[in-house]
Amino acid sequence: MRFKFSGNNQDHIGVSIRSAELSTVIRAGAPVFLDPTLADGVSVLTSNNYDTTKTALFLGIATAEIGPGEDSESLVYGFYHRTRVITRARAASTDAWPSYTAHNIGELLNVVTDDGAQALRRIGTLTSGTGTDTATYLESANLADYVVLMQSLASASSIASATSNTSLFSYAYLKTLLRAL
Repeated sequence: MRFKFSGNNQDHIGVSIRSAELSTVIRAGAPVFLDPTLADGVSVLTSNNYDTTKTALFLGIATAEIGPGEDSESLVYGFYHRTRVITRARAASTDAWPSYTAHNIGELLNVVTDDGAQALRRIGTLTSGTGTDTATYLESANLADYVVLMQSLASASSIASATSNTSLFSYAYLKTLLRAL
C-alpha cells in the first residue's frame, strides 16, 4: 500500500496489483477485482471477466493500462481524475448513439460487467438506442457506496453512428471519489 507522504495535495492510497487476465488489457480508469482463485492478494481481473458467482473483492481503479501478467497499481482511496464512465450504450454498432441526461456530482457509480466495457456507470440510467437496457450490471450496494462521481457532465442529444465506429459504448473520463478500503 502506498500513502501520500506529504504536501497539501489530495490524499490517496494506491495498492500494487498484477493482471490475472490471459489476453485482455486492463484499461486505465477501469475497475479491477481481486481474483479469489489465485488468493495471492495482488492478482486482479477486469469487470467483464469478474465471476459474480464467486466472492471477489473490488480493488479500486487501475491507474494505467495493464497487459496480461503485468504489474501496476490501483487507487483504492482518494480522488481519481480519469475514471472510465460509460455515458451511452447501444445494442449494435450500426445503431445511433442515444441521448443521455447530465451527470451530477454525488451520483453513485456501479460496475458494468458487459464484455469489453471495463467501466462504471450511473445507477439506473443507461439505455441503448432502442430504449432498452443492453448491459448487465453488478448491482452491489456495497460497491455503489465505494465510487462517487465528483464531476458534472452536460447532457447530450442522440447522434448518428459513424460507420468506422464499431464500439457499443461511449466513455467519458471523469473525476471520482473512491472509498474502497
